[in-house]
Amino acid sequence: LLLSSEKVVRSVRISLFEALQHQSYSFFVRTSPGAIVSRLWNDVSSVQMFVQALILAGLGNTFLAAATLACMFVWNWKLALLSVSFLLSFGGFLVMLVSLLFLERNARRVGRAGLGQMTQSMRGGGFRHVVGGAGSRMRERFDRDDRNGN
Repeated sequence: LLLSSEKVVRSVRISLFEALQHQSYSFFVRTSPGAIVSRLWNDVSSVQMFVQALILAGLGNTFLAAATLACMFVWNWKLALLSVSFLLSFGGFLVMLVSLLFLERNARRVGRAGLGQMTQSMRGGGFRHVVGGAGSRMRERFDRDDRNGN
């Protein structure tokens, strides 16, 4: 628990320090060193408290769910199995829904890129090159058929 929150805090500190190094000279002239250190210290401690509370809440909820499930199986195992199967199917539905949203977002991104590429190709004359010759080829075929008497 403590180790994982310390890892998160360490990564936040490194990110903040890197962001601070990329600030301009005028930023450091305008801002007092005490304000920078105070802001960094408060932000990091806020993140640390949030991560610890999040981990504790997650552990507490997991323990509560496990205890509730154990009590359900003790009182009525058939109803408990029915409830667990319903929860698993609902969880599967949620996973499917999230993956569908993720795939839709990526499909839109790919679709936009493909549409841009197609538009660029049409503007460059590539579309006319592919389709534009179809009319002349069709006329040649009809003329050839007329000459052959078909």
